[in-house]
Amino acid sequence: MNQSVVIPLRNGGPFIEETLDSIAGAPFVHEIVIVDDGSLDDGPTIAARWAERRGQRVVFTNVMSPDGPAGPSAARNRGAQVASGEWLWFVDGDDLTTIAELDPRRDPPADTDVVYSRLQRFALWPDGERRAEPERFPHVSTLLVRREYFLAMSGFNEQLRYGEDLDFYQRLLEQRAVIHEIDDITMLFRQHAGSYTGQRPEALRSGLFAALRAAALRVRTESTAEES
Repeated sequence: MNQSVVIPLRNGGPFIEETLDSIAGAPFVHEIVIVDDGSLDDGPTIAARWAERRGQRVVFTNVMSPDGPAGPSAARNRGAQVASGEWLWFVDGDDLTTIAELDPRRDPPADTDVVYSRLQRFALWPDGERRAEPERFPHVSTLLVRREYFLAMSGFNEQLRYGEDLDFYQRLLEQRAVIHEIDDITMLFRQHAGSYTGQRPEALRSGLFAALRAAALRVRTESTAEES
């Protein structure tokens, strides 16, 4: 199962090299696709130097809207378009993978559309690293999605800057995607003040409500179509 790792990058200079180092040791990684969303720091340069030094196959592209950064949804969708792997693995530029020599997601049933695993949040404090309990609820970075299926469902909702992950999961369920679940922790989710959601908690809440409204609208539209 060759995988394209898609990384949306927006001012990820402080963490991107550590993220790339963790991915480099994972098997089945066919390529890494880095999508720069108008970074104002040296994150893209750090990533380019890492690729040259490691000799890893890295595809660089970018996405911008007329009003500035296009957001994670547009960046992930752009990465999926240029990717060439059979499977898409979406990783944020500040997270880490625990996958090393053996990928527990390997060899899913043949009809699988999505594989999802566990995630554990962590943060660095002055007295050391702290980790939360593993989470069973799927997160974007714990999803492995068949690229053909992802493109057929039009990827992430680019109208949502926040809550796009909830909207994506909901559409997977609505479309009856074949989902294979495993119990292994595959990702470490870094919590820090500069994270995309950490900077704007009120916008995150608004995005979650927007995702729920979008789901409700789809249900009403389908019900109207069936009645007519």
